Amino acid sequence: MKKLLIITDLGQVRALHFKMAGDDPIEKDHLVELEEHDVATPVGASTTDKAGKFNRGFAAGAGNALSHASRGNLEGEMEKRTIEQVVEDIAVIAKQQSADQLVIAAPKSILNRLTEQLASKSNAQLVETLGVDLVKEPLAALEKRFLN
Repeated sequence: MKKLLIITDLGQVRALHFKMAGDDPIEKDHLVELEEHDVATPVGASTTDKAGKFNRGFAAGAGNALSHASRGNLEGEMEKRTIEQVVEDIAVIAKQQSADQLVIAAPKSILNRLTEQLASKSNAQLVETLGVDLVKEPLAALEKRFLN
């Protein structure tokens, strides 16, 4: 049974493997860092003010263009798409590593949405969630937190 610790926020994903001690009495349980990467910019995250700009009373390309478009809920939509990208990254990692169990640590503000979406994307069982941002936490501190 392979158990992974996934630590994420909206900018990075870290994947660690729980490595249990073997028969050697000197060995101890520890975490092995599998990968760490930045979350890819979701499709549509790059916006421009070109579309929706219209000139009022001027020829195309001349004069001051005024935008008639609304920003709407751009920040909320970008966060939603980034969460979807994080979920996709986690599902790919879980599949590549043949993980049976997942422990997820993410900021409280995104944790519920991550776990809800992950349930439909990954076959790995979610055994624990933590609402805390540990992306920049050193490996030794993570081992102390999760293995003791």
